[in-house]
Amino acid sequence: MLVKIQISSLMLGSRLFLKLLWHLFVFVTLLLCAWHHKTLLYLGAQAKGQWRVITGSVSIQEYTQNTKLTELQQQNLRVIDQIKQFSVDSLGYLSTHNFERVYDQNHQPLLWVVTACKPYAFEAWEWQFPIVGRVTYKGYFERYEALKEMSEFRTKGYDVELRTVSAWSTLGWLHDPLLSENLNMKHGDFCNLLFHELFHASVYASDAVNQNENLAMFVADKATRIFLSRDSLALSDYVSGEREDSVFTAFMLKSYRFLNNHYQKMPSTDKKQSLKCDAYKNLLDSLQALPIKNKRRLKAKKESILRAQNAVFVDYAQYHSLQDSLDKVFNIIYKGNLKKMVRDLTHNASNY
Repeated sequence: MLVKIQISSLMLGSRLFLKLLWHLFVFVTLLLCAWHHKTLLYLGAQAKGQWRVITGSVSIQEYTQNTKLTELQQQNLRVIDQIKQFSVDSLGYLSTHNFERVYDQNHQPLLWVVTACKPYAFEAWEWQFPIVGRVTYKGYFERYEALKEMSEFRTKGYDVELRTVSAWSTLGWLHDPLLSENLNMKHGDFCNLLFHELFHASVYASDAVNQNENLAMFVADKATRIFLSRDSLALSDYVSGEREDSVFTAFMLKSYRFLNNHYQKMPSTDKKQSLKCDAYKNLLDSLQALPIKNKRRLKAKKESILRAQNAVFVDYAQYHSLQDSLDKVFNIIYKGNLKKMVRDLTHNASNY
């Protein structure tokens, strides 16, 4: 009898313990939800936008049957399968089902990205998300939400950039469709875009946004040049465009280093804004003297710098600051073997 009572007491104690454990779990879950309420709402909105893109896309065959395509658009569509096969066979990318469908944007931007940076230091605001970790940009499928975020950061005194993007990657988690506006890109740029996004689906390290984007830029450029070697006209056009882009990129990185040094030496006085304005005036005067033929594009760059200031330079550093170092690694360690470099990155993404 005594044994039965002891067993009953143990069972009752176990049930009370499990009940207490359950209540504790619910409490902690609710606490985390309350703490990350804004993040959860954002992720829900992003999932909704991504779902709209995925479910709203159609097969390439259906898109070509129902759309009047230009010669350039047809050329870009024809090369998709070749690029995907080349990326697996010649580069060591992982095989994906990306770019098998097309989402019609109806000539409208689809995603807006916000970047925020302190006004007197290159300290970008970082958002924390599951899987990708810390990132220095935040995307929105709704423009008004991006404008709201931008306004909030400007109220706090940050320099803020709001820009549209031509593509993004879900890092292999979903089957990313092609965006219809991508088909209007110059052929070489289109190839580069696909190599860039397919790289993200193969190689991505959490909390390493600068490394991720710089690597994708580097590998995509090298891959595009190799891939287009069979098309001398397309290659020549691509190289010419990249040559002009490199002039502006070099200017931006040089300006980034100058401003970074300028901010570090800047005295802690109320003259900071005046000193910053003087520095930017000198930079913009130098910008006007760059040997860039497309003056309309140059004007747009100038307006972007005036509008977003430090945030623009953060973006350029994020995509271009490691290119020289990567080129040395590529030539010295890998002896120009892009496939070996990609395979090493695929196996060691968490270590770079």
